Amino acid sequence: MSAAASRNNKSASLVPLNDRTVIDALRLSQDYLSGTTRSLKKFQRSRSLKIATEAFIIVAAAWVYVAPPSPNWVEAHYSRTLYPRVQRSLTSLSNRFPFALCDALVLLLAIGLIWWWLSRLKAAGRGRRLRTTGPLTFHTLALAGLALILFQIVWGLNYSRVPLIEKLDYDTARVTDQSISDIAKSCVTRLNASSSEVHSAPWPDLDRWSQLLEPSFESVVSDLGVAGGIVPGRIKHSLSNPYLAASGIEGFIDPYGLESILNNKILPVEQPFAMAHEWAHLAGFADESEANFIALLTCLRSTDANVQYAGWLALYPELPATAVHGDQPGNELRLDPRVVADLEDIYRQREKYIRPWVNAAQWRFYDRFLKANHVQAGVASYGLFLRLLAGTRFGVNWAPAMRTST
Repeated sequence: MSAAASRNNKSASLVPLNDRTVIDALRLSQDYLSGTTRSLKKFQRSRSLKIATEAFIIVAAAWVYVAPPSPNWVEAHYSRTLYPRVQRSLTSLSNRFPFALCDALVLLLAIGLIWWWLSRLKAAGRGRRLRTTGPLTFHTLALAGLALILFQIVWGLNYSRVPLIEKLDYDTARVTDQSISDIAKSCVTRLNASSSEVHSAPWPDLDRWSQLLEPSFESVVSDLGVAGGIVPGRIKHSLSNPYLAASGIEGFIDPYGLESILNNKILPVEQPFAMAHEWAHLAGFADESEANFIALLTCLRSTDANVQYAGWLALYPELPATAVHGDQPGNELRLDPRVVADLEDIYRQREKYIRPWVNAAQWRFYDRFLKANHVQAGVASYGLFLRLLAGTRFGVNWAPAMRTST
């Protein structure tokens, strides 16, 4: 082939590269770059939105925790309206499960959080793991903030409701040495009077206790303004029971599933008061003194002698020594030996399982938790229910009189 022919063939093969082929390639490159740019901008906007959302959650959680709504607002728009509907729905759902949903929630959250951290740190590779901990910590704080907001919505705002003492016909002038002494005499008298009957047969089981408690509990919370009542929680036990026993906690409620958890080491005679106490929390009474007050009234207003006995027995250790033993020799209030045996059994059971250092640490933590949630008395609020009992005016069958609005 001649040199001229070779040049002509080479020129012919380059013709397409000088017109449409080049133009199409440029357009494809431009479209690709434009798409990549749009995707990058979309990703950046999505990332910025995610960061802004998480920052908002953290700030909102801090605000709700530090500056909750006023008690009157909480009472009118949450505790008496939204919360009862939430409680009836969630407790009805959690009652369907024979196990504690809070156990499953804690396990899933712990495993998921650990896996999430480890997988992100592993994916970051060496040299970048330290920088990865910053965003991970930020995301974890956002998750914690979301959990706190959910806690407040589902149950926690009840800590900020109007105190029960402001709604009862309560007068501090009624809280005197004499009134406390009268309560102590009634307590000992009722315990002694019913001792023979209640010790003639085995104590009821949890299911039977629930059936016996429900009528009087519904009556008490209705008197206290819980319109429509509540769904009592099915009594469950938790995987955390060894800790409950070691710290001396008789029970708690799951504030996310609104279910009732009871320490399975407490004796049968202790169960009715503990059950009614946790149900009172489910009814929206977060304060410990109020829950104890409602639990006691639930037991005392029951038509069952076993439930009444359990209530008086729970009250007895709360009475001051001067009211029980008297201020003069010979004035002691003497308990039936079978009542004394029950109190000793309770004491021995607690001594068997309670670990002093666990108990002390738990109550320090809970005291701070209560004070952080605007319960100024902290764990001391447990004992304030005796003042509620002495200072409140009651009608027939321990029906508490309510303060009339002016």
